[in-house]
Amino acid sequence: MSKRIPRAACTALLLLQAGSVAAIALLVGGAGPRAASQPANAQVRIEPPVTDLGRVGLYEKRRGEMRVYNDGDSPLRLWKPGGTCGCVSATLSNNVVPPHGSATLSFLYASAGEPKAISQKIILESPDAPGRAWRSTIIGNVEADVWASPSKVEAVLSRAGAATCDVAILCRSPAGPFTALVDSEAVRLEFVSNEPQT
Repeated sequence: MSKRIPRAACTALLLLQAGSVAAIALLVGGAGPRAASQPANAQVRIEPPVTDLGRVGLYEKRRGEMRVYNDGDSPLRLWKPGGTCGCVSATLSNNVVPPHGSATLSFLYASAGEPKAISQKIILESPDAPGRAWRSTIIGNVEADVWASPSKVEAVLSRAGAATCDVAILCRSPAGPFTALVDSEAVRLEFVSNEPQT
């Protein structure tokens, strides 16, 4: 046989239970690890802030490294690094940087098949500092170099006043002059130009 409880007693019991749950939630939320470990003011440095790759060939891959410093007094968690272009990928040696410690940021840049200036950024973000981001810049120039690959190319040579042209294979050794193989005979090439030879 069930017992009836007065409405006032039910209301008081519900309020008591709700207050206990709220108190427990507040206690757990206030003492959680995120609240204890979240840096009040994250201080991050990336050195060097700018990396100059110099001259990069077409379709060339270039690797580099930077250091990420946590100048704050609390451990700093970092997300996987991102880039402003799919041509840049990066990884961290440690996704949690200790106070006044550092981690290595390694990156790979893959150039495109056309000459252009390089200006890309690597971006770091942290769950401990929502809304903040730290950036490092990669610069340089992608330049076409016909001698980079392959080491030999075919070219058409024409002589002044000649009615026909010869197909030649142009070669260049790392330390030697340009030569052309015409009908299997080596011919030294001389350049007449005011432009620097590359």
